[in-house]
Amino acid sequence: MSKRILVDALVGPDKFATKKEAERAIDVVTDGIAALAAAGERINLRGFGNFQMKERAGRTGTLNGVQISIPAKTVLFFSDRIDRA
Repeated sequence: MSKRILVDALVGPDKFATKKEAERAIDVVTDGIAALAAAGERINLRGFGNFQMKERAGRTGTLNGVQISIPAKTVLFFSDRIDRA
């Protein structure tokens, strides 16, 4: 789902009045999650999932048939905790 589709879904009766309000709400939430995760916090949204920063190890790969080195990096990781039964 793209941000645009999410914004459209959040506008309507008993929701946000305008697309601009819905987009601002999405930006506030995603910016907050990113800032807290970057500060080392683990974000747990019950019934939805968890966000946290994780280290990805460096590795080697190929690009156009040439061996390249891919450096280690820190990434924002989401884990789904919704029961699927």
